[in-house]
Amino acid sequence: MHTRGFDWSDLRYFIELHRGGSLVAAAARLQVSHTTVARRLDALEHAMGHRLFERSAKTWRLTSAGQALLPHALAMDEDAGRLAGALTGVEAVARGTVRVVATDALGVSLAGPLAVLHRENPSLTVELLATSSVLHYRVGEFDVAVTLHATRLPQFSTTQIAHSTHRVYTRRDDPQPFRRESDLEGIDAVGYVPELMDFPEMQFLTNLVPTARTVFRSPNIRAQQEAIAAGVGVGVLPAILGDTDERLRSVLPEKLSAQSTYWVTVSKAVADTLPVRLVLTRLTNALDALPGVEVPDSTAR
Repeated sequence: MHTRGFDWSDLRYFIELHRGGSLVAAAARLQVSHTTVARRLDALEHAMGHRLFERSAKTWRLTSAGQALLPHALAMDEDAGRLAGALTGVEAVARGTVRVVATDALGVSLAGPLAVLHRENPSLTVELLATSSVLHYRVGEFDVAVTLHATRLPQFSTTQIAHSTHRVYTRRDDPQPFRRESDLEGIDAVGYVPELMDFPEMQFLTNLVPTARTVFRSPNIRAQQEAIAAGVGVGVLPAILGDTDERLRSVLPEKLSAQSTYWVTVSKAVADTLPVRLVLTRLTNALDALPGVEVPDSTAR
């Protein structure tokens, strides 16, 4: 790839445009205007003598020249962080933006540890998106995702990161003692909207309390938690929510429980960068500290 000399800082714009997938997303991550991103990219492409992105209305995708440049740009960006660390007496400086997508149940639990990570690394910005929707696995959608499903797409790497326990819960002052499973026959329950049940875990209510009458439905697990606490009915929650909510108590936990698997998916384009490695380590440690979550020994850091 022939170059005519370029501004090294233009590589930051190149990297963030790849991660964000659009001028607007890259501008937000860099805290500049989208016209600045476009101008810096134009300058880099002119210096390289190649188009680095294929433009479309929805997303910008790397050309073959852009794909060839990306690993070198990421390495240079990380080297710049190491240089800054050496000048300040710190081992390395993590800088840039890492977008993390997590399930609704995990989102709030991970916010604190990720906020501490930023405080320890002021040049690192973390974006945390909590969602119950299926990911589309588009460029710029995320850097790291912790979800209940895996993907086999070649541009991502996916591994099991933890196992989670789900239990049946009711409000703490529910007068029903629930001494046996038959006590739950025909009981009012809280659950998911049937046509929005994208994952097997959303079937836990049917599996654990098959005769329950669902009277409140929501695709959001936090909304279900609030409905259970309000006394609408029993419901199935991950233990990370139910066991930590003083308004709730579990029902026959020795009999009525189920397991799910959390998967961590990382964009291969950024998997080896220092910011992403730091985020992955913090996520693993945070999960390991949550009730009802088991992190395999091979995953724990």
